[in-house]
Amino acid sequence: MTLEQYKELKSKASFEGFYVGLLWLFSFAAFVMQFSIPNLSLISMGSAAVSVVLVIVRLRRHRNEHLDELPYFKAFMYSLLVFFYASLVMALGQWLYFQYIDQGFLMQSYIKQLESPEFKELMKGVSDLKPEDVKLMLEEVGELRAIDIAMQFLSTNIVISVVLSMITAFFSAGKATLPLAKR
Repeated sequence: MTLEQYKELKSKASFEGFYVGLLWLFSFAAFVMQFSIPNLSLISMGSAAVSVVLVIVRLRRHRNEHLDELPYFKAFMYSLLVFFYASLVMALGQWLYFQYIDQGFLMQSYIKQLESPEFKELMKGVSDLKPEDVKLMLEEVGELRAIDIAMQFLSTNIVISVVLSMITAFFSAGKATLPLAKR
């Protein structure tokens, strides 16, 4: 891989990260709406998983069309940039959601779920944690500002990005499947 090819790959990461971030925002929206429409939880999980597959497929395609070989470290760095950019897009979207749209909906939905008889029964057999304790924790979280919540999600997404980048690089690195002369 030449320096020019590496620079091209790095510049491509911001666009890929933007699209992955939009997919993550779609996943987040489906997650929030699952309290009203329960089947959306599957769409939420599915779209999050699709985002990782999308990065792998697009990076492999780029490798096969433009490069002889993509070393693991460069694939890792590319993936890390993509997921970092996606995390920034996600944090901005979550801040907008919690600042202007949510108005306590998510916390009220969690509290309502905690008060359901099914959840109380489930908690009896699983944990020493009482539903009242969880409710108190959620009320404290509900007092956080929108920027605090978005920054908390951002820090979590960055840690997750490192792990996803290792996985993505593992599946994307290597030699191109077709020689450059045949492309």
